[in-house]
Amino acid sequence: MFPVHLYPSDELPRPGDGNQGSIGDCCLIAVLNSLADRYPSFVKSIIAPQIDGSFDVQLFNPKGQRILVSIDSNFLVNENGHLMQAHGEHNPAMWMSVLEKVIIKYNYVYKICSGSGPGNVGDIGSESVAAIFTENGDSFAFSPGVFSSPQELVQAQEEALERGKLVVGGFGIFMDTDNF
Repeated sequence: MFPVHLYPSDELPRPGDGNQGSIGDCCLIAVLNSLADRYPSFVKSIIAPQIDGSFDVQLFNPKGQRILVSIDSNFLVNENGHLMQAHGEHNPAMWMSVLEKVIIKYNYVYKICSGSGPGNVGDIGSESVAAIFTENGDSFAFSPGVFSSPQELVQAQEEALERGKLVVGGFGIFMDTDNF
């Protein structure tokens, strides 16, 4: 069992609470951060800590039916005992670790993606993740190169936020952060 401090910031989930671990599921992590930014009380409401250290999480199956997924606090760790999953600063497990493990278990049952590596959720799309947590399947994604200018991207983002949509983004390129 790994110790879990669900909400390290202020007893609500915050986007800055966690970091992506070794699992290549940046789209999942982006959606979790967006949910925490826009709807922290909702995120907290779907996670129910149990007295035995396990967690029950409310989700929706692919047919839109509410389900409860239970997990323990045994997380993926490397040979040094550090979390390979999403984790907080200095390696603690937290709300993001719990939700990531829930999606790994969900994927094992429903086979929504077939990624490689730990948990096999590396290719989960951001447009499908929100529906698993919210039942709202009104998600969409833009293909790379669809916008002809940065202004078009900003306009699409502003319109989505005005409509209460979650907005996540990626660059599709690797940046050398040592040269900033």
